[in-house]
Amino acid sequence: MSRWDQCCRNGSFNSNFAQRSGERSRRSEILAFRESISSQSETSIRSSTSTFNTDDYTEEVTDFCNEVYFNDMKLHTKLLKGIEGIGFHHPKKIQAEIFSNLSDRLYQNHVICAPNKSGKTSAVLLWILNELICNDTKKYPRALMMCPTNEVAEMTYLFAQKIANICEVKVFLARKGKSLNKCDKMTIDLIIGTPDKILKLDMNIQNAKFFVFDVAHYMSSSEGHFRTVTHIKSKLSSNCCYILCTESINEILNGFIDKYMMPNKSIKCEINIKKHSFKEVFVTYSNMEEKINALMCLEDFKLCQDQTVVFCITKDTLNRLKNYLEMKQLSFEILTGDLTLVQRKCVLEQFKENRFKVLITTYSFLKAVEACNIIKIINFEQILNEKSRLNLAKYEESKSPLNCKNCLVVNFVNQPWENFLLLEQPTQEESHYFANTRIIPANELINGVEKLCQIMQAHSSH
Repeated sequence: MSRWDQCCRNGSFNSNFAQRSGERSRRSEILAFRESISSQSETSIRSSTSTFNTDDYTEEVTDFCNEVYFNDMKLHTKLLKGIEGIGFHHPKKIQAEIFSNLSDRLYQNHVICAPNKSGKTSAVLLWILNELICNDTKKYPRALMMCPTNEVAEMTYLFAQKIANICEVKVFLARKGKSLNKCDKMTIDLIIGTPDKILKLDMNIQNAKFFVFDVAHYMSSSEGHFRTVTHIKSKLSSNCCYILCTESINEILNGFIDKYMMPNKSIKCEINIKKHSFKEVFVTYSNMEEKINALMCLEDFKLCQDQTVVFCITKDTLNRLKNYLEMKQLSFEILTGDLTLVQRKCVLEQFKENRFKVLITTYSFLKAVEACNIIKIINFEQILNEKSRLNLAKYEESKSPLNCKNCLVVNFVNQPWENFLLLEQPTQEESHYFANTRIIPANELINGVEKLCQIMQAHSSH
């Protein structure tokens, strides 16, 4: 069980938050899977989402501020009571840095750029909770937090709710089928949800003092998200403080920041992380049939012992792949937004529990996918950036669920792009990315010239 699940279910939080003490709890009983997907109600499904446990392939050299205690950070006594009550004592170094910068009253807007799993979201949440406790204004809601998916929103909500209960702060998770009554509208302090769910709330949000845009780099890939964000912003007052959390800044985010968040204070944090270099394979193909046949050569759907995630960009491509594999009577599960929240939870839970081997999904669920035995990521569709080149950042991001050193990332690429991959003098960014990469024609996989076991063995001996 991931640390996040242990913490949320047993009164503590995940390792991205801060240093804590206490023993791990036992895993809860496994849910029944397909037979129960359509019959179980939402209330009967425990939370299945969690952050990625990447301890096996990353090592943070400098982690906690052991010389700094939360008591030293001028937090409200109620918040300190909540933090100490769950066994946390020291913040992470990045969290201490974020706390310090957010407390700078010279700026109304903040842009936080920090790596994945650095604890930036939890640091912002604690700072927001502290502000809400210190300022007892009776105008609601007092803060909004947007997340890219329902799964990420639920993870964030579980984190906030545990500590908010102790601090007497009311937190609401905006989701489908859940509405606020008149009494709730007059008492809710913090609302967490996806942009569309927040917008659909029948509630005046003009009083919100803080607006947190979390995992912003992830949402920047969707024009729909930003249209909704812009609509939400139009409903907020000019005195609202904006906090944007992201792993990287792209052109879309830059445009949003320049238009809505100027002036701002930029908070750029780095952590010393040693990452293992995964084996990269680019498979070049000329048509869809060749592409699918190569996928079947890469993935033994009947005999594979470890787990694989196949990512598609669009639901249309996912459904085409699904229909083809079903015709072949192959075993796999899909995860899309077309499933109900209950069904998505079941799929995520069962994949995490290693109850099935192959998951086919879209990048919308990248942050929610977790399984301890994932050794292969397959990017089924070619990923391009706004300049119509391979989106190296997105390819890097797709590796997030991998959990050990001897892993393989397979990227399907149209044959005409092979020349780009074989640049003799790549840029500095590209040379680092292609340092551990091979290019294999799909026909060589189909005809048995190249085999998956040979690729993995070559990587292991490398």
